[in-house]
Amino acid sequence: SSMGLTGISTWLPDYSTAAYQVLESKGQMTIRMAYGKKQIFGEISDLKNDMKALGKMIGTGTDKIWINSIAPSSLDGSGSRSCMGQQRAAEYGAVDRFWPVGQCHVDMEYRGAAGKSQQVSANYYRDWLINGGLNGVRLANTHVAGERSNTILIGLAAQIAKQAGPNAVRGWASDHCTFVNPNDFKEAARLGFMFSCAPKYIQGNAPNAAKAYGEAVANTYVVPVKSMLDAGIKVVFEADQDVYTWEDIELLQTRKDKNGKV
Repeated sequence: SSMGLTGISTWLPDYSTAAYQVLESKGQMTIRMAYGKKQIFGEISDLKNDMKALGKMIGTGTDKIWINSIAPSSLDGSGSRSCMGQQRAAEYGAVDRFWPVGQCHVDMEYRGAAGKSQQVSANYYRDWLINGGLNGVRLANTHVAGERSNTILIGLAAQIAKQAGPNAVRGWASDHCTFVNPNDFKEAARLGFMFSCAPKYIQGNAPNAAKAYGEAVANTYVVPVKSMLDAGIKVVFEADQDVYTWEDIELLQTRKDKNGKV
């Protein structure tokens, strides 16, 4: 409130939502809070039927606190576990050998120990997203770190839009902008996709990405806000750390790492 923020979108478990509702009941809720209902994911086995009830929850609440999404809290890993389609030329993180292409929840790329694991064709994440989209459930406030996960997500959204119409996925949002493939911009704009982009990844990810994936990826995949805007994509500012100062806004514009490299 002291920084002049009037509205925020995030994800909240039920106990956190209850805390804000107490503030609202006392007239002390000084901002508007749109939130993704977090605890639903993983608790539903009958996706086809239960998603209809969840779809009806979107938009419910009060003028101060309301539900704007119900979604998985994470579609892939982070850091070295980001789901990537790019070939690594060098080590990106300490656990690269465990996740050669990252931790891809929306893709069954991990097959287990050779010759010793059961092949699994089903994917709960994909089933959740498809059934949710077909029943009015909005995807937002969801962690998506790697460009491969964004590519798969946009492809799933296109599939849903083909079945249920363009409004079924219009306004879906992907968090972070850690890595986004420029080849996906045109389709994302067509579908009405949104991205919330956190400046901190320009400093935290781009230098390592330049070594591991090359300068082109570091310059065009990491928090590519202007390119997204030019492509017609709606982009929102993401404060993905407890720093509510002008420094993040400056970083978003200058794109300079801690050594001053753009």
